[in-house]
This record gives sequence, C-alpha cells and structure tokens, in this order.
Amino acid sequence: MVENINLDVLDWYKKFVNEENKEDDHTSPNFLTKIDENELRKFQDDFGKILPEAYVKFLVSVGSGRIRQDANGRFDEFHDNLFLNTSEISAILRKESVEWEVYPDLVADGEVPFFYLGDNAVLVFRKDKGSKVYYPHLDDVYAESFEDFTRKLMNNIDFYTEI
Repeated sequence: MVENINLDVLDWYKKFVNEENKEDDHTSPNFLTKIDENELRKFQDDFGKILPEAYVKFLVSVGSGRIRQDANGRFDEFHDNLFLNTSEISAILRKESVEWEVYPDLVADGEVPFFYLGDNAVLVFRKDKGSKVYYPHLDDVYAESFEDFTRKLMNNIDFYTEI
C-alpha cells in the first residue's frame, strides 16, 4: 500500500517551496527546496529504495529544508526542524557528517534519518517498518506514518517534545 499525504497538508507545505537556485536568506521561518530527481536516483542507486515512498514523493513535490513555524503561527526557536535531502541522508548513513564526530552512535543500523531536530539529533524511519517515525535507538513511535508526522508538525511545530 502506497501512503499518500493529505492534500490540505501537502498544500500547506507547498506554500514554502522555493526555486532551486534561490539562496536561503535565513530570515523566513519556513524554507523548502525541491530535490533534483537525478540526486534521488543517485541515492537510490547507492542505497536502494530505503526511503518510504511517502517521503520520496514529499521530496519531489515539496522538497527538503526547514519548517520552524506551524499553521497556528507558533515559532520554534530551539530546534532546526530540517527535512533532510538525499545528500544529507547519504552523509549520515556513510558516517561522513560532522554529527558522527560529536555523537558516534547517531543512528543504529537499519535506521534512516530524515528529519534533523538540531544539536546532533534526528528522527528516523526504520527499514521494513514503513514510514513510522522514531527517535534513534528507541522504540517510541513519534508518528504512525510520514503523513501523520507532517500533519502533526504542521499543527504543532514541536509536537515531538511532548512524547
């Protein structure tokens, strides 16, 4: 079964999509850029289809980048809230990112990071667990699906701190 994101939720995220060549001025609380489909193909050639289909669709139609203000106007000044692109995910999986120097146990085998909270913390998918959202190494489910995650984040920018 292929998971789809609710169209109202997807439309909310699409409001923050910028052109690929637009430089991030770091003044907008929400700034997303669609990923290049060649980048996605290279990632899948290197790692296989380890990203849930819902996240792949999100990257292609909405993109990667930050969401720090929710639909209710609440701004999160304490977390980065970044949807990772495939290059960033690759660097973490290959243990080439700076986070590994600070936190040598960043993610476990079988975990795929997709959302950077900040301070060397990420949320992950687990291989063979669909698009359920977890914190690395823990069994607590932060969202039952990626669609659930995007809806929760849209409505409460730091919902994951309440778990």
